[in-house]
Amino acid sequence: MESQILTEDGTISKYTYNNALTIALISGDFALAKDFLENYKNNLPAKERKNTYNYNLANFYFSKEEYESVLDLLQQVQFRDVLYNLHTRRMQMCAYYELREYKMPDSAPDSFQVFLSGRHDLGYHKLNYLNLVKFTRKLLAVRHLKEGKAELVSQIKNTKSLAYKEWLLKKSEE
Repeated sequence: MESQILTEDGTISKYTYNNALTIALISGDFALAKDFLENYKNNLPAKERKNTYNYNLANFYFSKEEYESVLDLLQQVQFRDVLYNLHTRRMQMCAYYELREYKMPDSAPDSFQVFLSGRHDLGYHKLNYLNLVKFTRKLLAVRHLKEGKAELVSQIKNTKSLAYKEWLLKKSEE
């Protein structure tokens, strides 16, 4: 970033900003990730700056398992880009689950499914996210039961088109 190879006239695209944050988060270096978010937010295109920054800050807090902050930030995010919408809705649904706000996750999968059902421009993403919704509902149904979890784990493992499979497996094995 310092060499400005990834910028054009000092501006960084929202995709480059997202990808750089993702790399920092995968490395587990939260200080680096937070510094990056703050140091380069003003290099984002002005029209997308607030949304992109808040979305990525929510992603940062999601990685740190600070789900209240995630939900607060995502309430401020509105994207026209369908992939950002998918990721935002996924983070919201998962954050509600993590906070054990089980009444909200019941409606979160419903609204997510309505969003997905009305879209014809998602390609393979549609099935991946519909399966995420389906398995989140199943996870909600068996969360307090001992029986049924092994079957759910097996179903998740055997589903090829599934967004955030690792998260679902982790939650179904808890």
